[in-house]
Amino acid sequence: MDSNYKAFFEFACCWLKQKKQLAFGGITFLVMLFGLLATPSSANDIASHEFLGWQKLTDYSNVLSEVDVQNSVMNFGAFSTCPKPTSGTANIDGNYSEWDLTNDFFADMYEAGKVDKTLLSKLYVRYDCKTQKLCVLVKTVDGFFAEKLNGEAYVKFGENKIVDGTYGSSYFQWIYKNDNPVGFEACAKVAPGSYPDLNPHLQVKMDRTSAVSMRMIPICLDECPCEFTIECPKKWQGGDKPCDYVAPNFETLKDFYVLGGKVISSCDDVYVKSFSSDGGACAGWLKKMMTLTDGKNDTTCVVQWDFKKDDLTIQCP
Repeated sequence: MDSNYKAFFEFACCWLKQKKQLAFGGITFLVMLFGLLATPSSANDIASHEFLGWQKLTDYSNVLSEVDVQNSVMNFGAFSTCPKPTSGTANIDGNYSEWDLTNDFFADMYEAGKVDKTLLSKLYVRYDCKTQKLCVLVKTVDGFFAEKLNGEAYVKFGENKIVDGTYGSSYFQWIYKNDNPVGFEACAKVAPGSYPDLNPHLQVKMDRTSAVSMRMIPICLDECPCEFTIECPKKWQGGDKPCDYVAPNFETLKDFYVLGGKVISSCDDVYVKSFSSDGGACAGWLKKMMTLTDGKNDTTCVVQWDFKKDDLTIQCP
């Protein structure tokens, strides 16, 4: 310890004793003053833990760091898998009987969004990828009723409101139980994607806020899987005989014709992954396996033409 700090410390102790003020307040003042002024005189002091005041401070910092790391890990773990709603939509009519309160359940909602407080309501979610419509049901648990406040019944992403009680009846409706309001159902158009901060809100009697934990939960809204439709004629139109047919090489489906029939896809980035022969061309029939892919999922179709019967069939799962 630096000699100057030692001298100051001894002087302060002596002065407090003389004044008979070495009571709890004096000790507290002394310890705080010592902690503020004290610094390690060398790296050796730190390494050897000779400097007691510095050692206590660093030990405490280590404890805080470990706790912070644990909290970060727990928080990351909670959001490491992004939850997805059930597929579907809802009729916004104030009748919530169509909702599946088991499979559509998404999250609990607590007073002030704090999990250590009272569970006030529950959140249910559906998503229709075709219409890109996100529908929610917020319903109080038994024993609680909602405050019918249009501005306090809403769904946000972060601070961006997507629907609330002031929207039209086709977007928002209050729900009731025995003529008492118990929540709301609502829909809004939301593009597919991963959102970290879904924030539904409901005011519950008496003047209690109901929200999800920390007022934000993640949600992932998937794009629709690709769908394939094939328009094909009954006769070969690509040439005089099947042998004239040349298989495409990774052509986009928008302009791709299978034996004179057009393949239509709901996804622009779908292409033909392979088109392999599974039979003998010019031997009375032709059968090929056509595999379509969007880069994630494959769909294999069977293309077969029986030129004796002048018949073309294409079968997809």
